[in-house]
Amino acid sequence: MSFQPDKKDWSVPASPKALWKHQHTLPRLPVPDLGQTLVRYLQSVRPLVTDEQFARTVKAVSDFAVSGQGEELQRRLKKRAEEKQHTSWLVEWWNQIAYLTDRGPGNTALPPRCDAQH
Repeated sequence: MSFQPDKKDWSVPASPKALWKHQHTLPRLPVPDLGQTLVRYLQSVRPLVTDEQFARTVKAVSDFAVSGQGEELQRRLKKRAEEKQHTSWLVEWWNQIAYLTDRGPGNTALPPRCDAQH
């Protein structure tokens, strides 16, 4: 004899469309300001590196900031944000890198039984 739960107990919605039903009403994710991003990057990397490494990192960030590369990439991000009218400019990259890219022995954000590692 097998256990068969009542369908009313299932937590899976009848249609996946219900999940995205109000997506169009959400505020759009802004493209962060380049200068603020560079400052935040330096703040986040500081505790992880030596003084010498940090000095090199500050130089690399400064060179990047004045090279024109940052402005070009910022322009491309803004263009992507304009083109992605019905979703976030970041969602595809986020899903690919944060969830689908193998970065190590297992995904600790998921319970072990959900880990797709072989």
